[in-house]
Amino acid sequence: MIMHVLEVENLIRNYQKSALKKSDEDIKVLKGLNFSVEQGEFVGIMGKSGCGKTTLLKVLGMIDKQTDGVVRFMEKDTSKLYGDELADIRREQIGFVFQDFYLMDSLSVEENIMLPMILGQEKVDVMTKAARKYAEQ
Repeated sequence: MIMHVLEVENLIRNYQKSALKKSDEDIKVLKGLNFSVEQGEFVGIMGKSGCGKTTLLKVLGMIDKQTDGVVRFMEKDTSKLYGDELADIRREQIGFVFQDFYLMDSLSVEENIMLPMILGQEKVDVMTKAARKYAEQ
């Protein structure tokens, strides 16, 4: 049986032109996308600047919500995920590398690597071992 890690159906994401003025016309960024990603499959997202790549990744990564359509991650409708469940999925199952790395300047490399594990209340010895392993790669 094929396991879809990610399923996207008629994904739409619009933004208001101005937060200060009510406008009848929104900026349409994602316009009815449909695709799925199977377990073990690698996918690349390419396009011109401003075409919606970052918006798509934010919706798929559950950092932003879609305007309409359905996004399922591991068979769960992401629009119905909130609070701790959403935070757990982001922390434990989704990896994001932003254009700006958003590392904490006041922390060492090892401490930056350990930060998600600290938030997940992992044991110190497990965190230290994992951080050293990743830092060496």
